Amino acid sequence: MRTVLLISTEDRPADRCEAASGRRPTPDYHALADALGATILDRAAATRALPPALRRGLRRGAAWLPQVAAAFLRRHAVDRFVCDSERLGLPLCALLAGHGSPPVYFIAHRVTARWKRALLRWPGVRRQIGGVFCYAGVQAECLSRLGLPAERIHRIAFHADAHFFRPDGTEPERLVRSVGRERRDYATLAAAAARLDCPVRILARSPWSRQRGDAAGPAAGGNVSFLPGVSYPELRDLYRRARVVAVPVAAVDFQAGITALLEAMAMARPVVATANPGLKEAFADGEAGLWVPPGDAVALARALNYLLDHPVEAAAMGRRGRELVEQGMTLAHWVARITRVVQSP
Repeated sequence: MRTVLLISTEDRPADRCEAASGRRPTPDYHALADALGATILDRAAATRALPPALRRGLRRGAAWLPQVAAAFLRRHAVDRFVCDSERLGLPLCALLAGHGSPPVYFIAHRVTARWKRALLRWPGVRRQIGGVFCYAGVQAECLSRLGLPAERIHRIAFHADAHFFRPDGTEPERLVRSVGRERRDYATLAAAAARLDCPVRILARSPWSRQRGDAAGPAAGGNVSFLPGVSYPELRDLYRRARVVAVPVAAVDFQAGITALLEAMAMARPVVATANPGLKEAFADGEAGLWVPPGDAVALARALNYLLDHPVEAAAMGRRGRELVEQGMTLAHWVARITRVVQSP
């Protein structure tokens, strides 16, 4: 069947070559497109495909408008659309509704936002949805309350490229790492660091996030430092050398922080993370790490110190985290779950 995959990032052909040579993890949209036999439609490709007049008209609009418009224009030559977020999927459903168009499948990161709930209340939008994939239970519950049939709501786990992110036996140093930007609460981590006797190294960057994490600024203590951008092999080495990985996130109702969490687990490193929806479903407290309440610097410091001071137990949690990833949270698992739903009769 003819499938178009709309993605929120840039499709760089070089990424495929770098992944094949082991210089970066495999982009999940490449793995999914290969499994579905799909054509990838990023913003640049969509903009090039639009008529000049329409292209000019959409220039100052929302970032997703060119892709949604380009997808709509090719609706008669497509059997199904797959979108990597509701930010693309819901507007596309709204535009296609009532046109006898192909179904739209999308990943629901956060459908609880007001404008997204407003679109989902429209019966025409719900009829256009072939299936929705949710990482956090609260998002699935929101979809159900808004009237989407249960058979079109699919709970799935996120993923890590367990081939790229894998342990190599390196002995960790007594230090804490933290990685990522989406809704990060680095002010709380900086406050917790004042109660630690080891370095805390923060890489406040992400290739996916449009959000800015709280960079803590002047609140950062002498044992806290922020790192510049690194390559993927360097990122892997940051995880490898950490005794503990911290994932402090603001109180949100979606899976902010899940990428860093699963990458650390794949590297067999124990994690201390904020117990938010979409994160805390990854493992039970004490299994692959420890959960702490949002914004609680004292609890965060206590959990970090516990793992720093109990290296044998911390290593066992790290190994269990790697096992959990291998058992159900690899890139292959993620692709298989989405493909099974999209390709079902």
